[in-house]
Amino acid sequence: MQEDMYKKRFKQWNTRKYNEEGEMKAIVRKYAERARVGKASAFKVRDRAMDIQKVLKYCERKSIPVEDIVARREWSTTPEAVECFTPLQSSLRTPEVLATPERILVALQDYIIGSFDAGKWMKLGESSSGVDSLNHFFNCCELALGYFRNNHSLDAWQALNNAFASITTILRSENPSTFLYFLVCTGIMFRSRKPGIALAILRHVSAMAEVLLGSSHPFKVVCTWLASLVQTNEAFNQAISSICFQKMADCFEQLGLADEALRYRLAFISEIEFEGNVNGVEDMYQKLSRDCELTLGEHDLRTLLVRNCLVYYLISRGDFARAQEEVQCLLAHHPPNDRSHVKIESLHNLAWCQYRLGDTQGAVAIIREAIDMTLSKGDGDQTKACGMMLPLEAWLSKLGEFEAAAQVQETRLRVQEESMRVEYL
Repeated sequence: MQEDMYKKRFKQWNTRKYNEEGEMKAIVRKYAERARVGKASAFKVRDRAMDIQKVLKYCERKSIPVEDIVARREWSTTPEAVECFTPLQSSLRTPEVLATPERILVALQDYIIGSFDAGKWMKLGESSSGVDSLNHFFNCCELALGYFRNNHSLDAWQALNNAFASITTILRSENPSTFLYFLVCTGIMFRSRKPGIALAILRHVSAMAEVLLGSSHPFKVVCTWLASLVQTNEAFNQAISSICFQKMADCFEQLGLADEALRYRLAFISEIEFEGNVNGVEDMYQKLSRDCELTLGEHDLRTLLVRNCLVYYLISRGDFARAQEEVQCLLAHHPPNDRSHVKIESLHNLAWCQYRLGDTQGAVAIIREAIDMTLSKGDGDQTKACGMMLPLEAWLSKLGEFEAAAQVQETRLRVQEESMRVEYL
């Protein structure tokens, strides 16, 4: 009875015994928004003053990631009970946990627009610089994870060392996709429970950027900030990556760099998926695919790339039958003699679908085709082929073809050694 009486009184007085989570999140979001444009903020909740430090302690106690709240500020409205106003005088500074994500977004946006205006980046239709080095870096990181999963730690560290060897060329080229590759790779490392590697990548990029480009260059300061967030939160906050991808895609679209905008859009959708917000992810891929078909055509490699990302999403969700159907349709749109990375990735995905659906023999035949196609390109970096040879070895062993598996292993080691000799400095 007494508890009911208190509840009735609280309702009459328009107050609560405890703060509501939605209100606390709204305060964090609003504080960060205003701090970004230099405004001080004070808050009241149902006419009671609410200090930002108290709100942050609430979030910490409830294990609510503050960076996630900041990143999603555009997706939520402020509750009626929360009042925000500018104090007459305030010496309060934005708490570091809120300020750093905002600094990252501002720095990246300024860097994109400034670099384009200064002519550092290519304009629409021009060839991109540093692409080979970026692909090499990404493929080496993926190969390292494959080695870690198969308990080949020494080979994994060799692959990572080879990835680091290309960073000098990557930084000097200042390619628009550079941040995309770094953010995606560090995110993959965290999801694979390799936070130390993610931190090593960020620190190495930061140190090299300071030497090559200067202490105030965005590659240096952004990677340093990201590394600080990794250390303070003990996990790579994917919400920061997703909002970075979204904002950078918007900037590239405004500048007319359609290809770069597409890459960042795809990264944004993928990051949303990894955050666990799977509702609507497939619709996002489908919409982007339709947009590409209308503007580029259904046979354009960029359209096929988007559809391939949908296939990868279906595989990650365990919907192998639909993924198989989609990728078979996708391969039908490729020209017979096409050896593009998109077709190779499509074959790779189809092989995994066959394997997961119980057709190991079919999977072996398809992934062999993808490997042969990669090796026949003769572009020097065969790291991608090495990564595909790892499951091929396992599948052949599963079929009892141990001699064939040993031959694949021998080829993999030889190709890996040759690939490690490729100079990216």
